[in-house]
Amino acid sequence: MVNLVADFNTPCPAYGYAVNQQINADGTLSPFSIPDGYSLVITGLNWYQYVIGSGETRYEGRLSIQGTGVATIFSDFRVENGSYNRAGSVTGISDVVVQPGVALCYGAPILKPSTYEMYKEIRVNVHGYLVKNRGRSDSGNDDNGNDGSDGH
Repeated sequence: MVNLVADFNTPCPAYGYAVNQQINADGTLSPFSIPDGYSLVITGLNWYQYVIGSGETRYEGRLSIQGTGVATIFSDFRVENGSYNRAGSVTGISDVVVQPGVALCYGAPILKPSTYEMYKEIRVNVHGYLVKNRGRSDSGNDDNGNDGSDGH
């Protein structure tokens, strides 16, 4: 099992922040990236936002995969009045497999706030597990180390 949180000091290519910190068994955090030859299967997430604002507040929070493009895994769009707390859990996410070399990201810009707003706190915890890729790894070799050049 892999439990990941966002590093709000590491912006993603399109928007949001990198989900690249692993929660260890002792509660500490360590850097995480998907190892070569493996994929991350996402099974769920928990999220929380606390925003201070007044008037109409439009917010969209997203979990996305960002590489050459952007693929949204989860999105929550809200229109609120003033400050708000919002939290939730999503389980049973199926068929979401993240390959090495792309960014897993959380967050999106606040959309057209009518007055000044400030995030006080945003948290996300992504749950999943690693699986070994079958066939060719990122090195180009198959599971037996063959590179395919001799027809094997």
